[in-house]
Amino acid sequence: MGVAVSNRTGSVLQPDDEAQQPKARILLVEDDPSVHIVLLEQLRIAGFDVTATVDVGTFLAAFVEPGMMYDLAIVDLRLPGLNGDKAISWITESEDETRRELPGGRASLQVKQWQGSSWRTLATDLRVNQSVSNQVRSIQMAFPTSGQYRQQPHVAWVENVSLYVKRYNGTSWELVGGGPVANPVSFRDAFVAQGDRLYVAYVTQGVGSALRVKEWNGSTWEFLGGDLRSTKATENFGWPRLAAARSGRVYSAYGEKLSGVSFFDGLAVKYWDGKDWGSTGPKLSHYGSPAWVDTAGHALAVGGADGLTPWVAWLEYDPARFNPFNPYRNIFAQGFE
Repeated sequence: MGVAVSNRTGSVLQPDDEAQQPKARILLVEDDPSVHIVLLEQLRIAGFDVTATVDVGTFLAAFVEPGMMYDLAIVDLRLPGLNGDKAISWITESEDETRRELPGGRASLQVKQWQGSSWRTLATDLRVNQSVSNQVRSIQMAFPTSGQYRQQPHVAWVENVSLYVKRYNGTSWELVGGGPVANPVSFRDAFVAQGDRLYVAYVTQGVGSALRVKEWNGSTWEFLGGDLRSTKATENFGWPRLAAARSGRVYSAYGEKLSGVSFFDGLAVKYWDGKDWGSTGPKLSHYGSPAWVDTAGHALAVGGADGLTPWVAWLEYDPARFNPFNPYRNIFAQGFE
């Protein structure tokens, strides 16, 4: 037995009819694998943006993750350990506390700099539209290593369904490009800088969502190739990651969920060679098919003795030991020549 809890009093939660409207976001906790899969698939088919968990601990961790806001929580009342009714009470108390701290439900996007003994405020609210209660998610920061804005903070974030980047010019903040980098997008994005170039990866929103990468060349945002999907049968993405080498090569790591498959079947790593996206090889998976890769829990970096070697680390469920009550995960890492 489950219960739905909404944090929008008096609202009627419906699938999104227009791509320009932000998807209603649902947080689900259900430990029965068959019910879990059916609910997850049907909610996504209906057009909702769903974060699915199998135990109360993971559920509560997702609920308090910075930058994440949910319209509805679907909770199984009969869960091992902390029952669902206790989780609902905790959510209600947390929502009340949030409303007390944020009058009118409006949050601000602030930037502060540590100066050795105190914090200096660089921005009290970076949001583009500060007059309404816009959702702000997936906040990223990067620092160019050369050029006019060397070592100046650049911040990327998703505001409702628009992806923005602002930079600090020493006295004030300005939009890079004068408007949104992309629209409409989901809340999954990545942001890095190398030299005087900026790179952003994002997942488009709506039917047939795609994974795209753009580069700021000093005057405009340009696409780096097309959709990174390995197949048009891809129906969902995990969180993309980006890394850039001194050579100018850009790497992206991400998970793909194919149509008809319940879990992400591996982690893809691709690189931009200046003309097109190339693959570093088959999708990464320690255990092989069927692979259950946690695509929110991976990291990508470029390093090594030459500073040019891409490395990736990821979480993967052990299929021989996996169960919804205590999902067993291992951490793996791999470098590429």
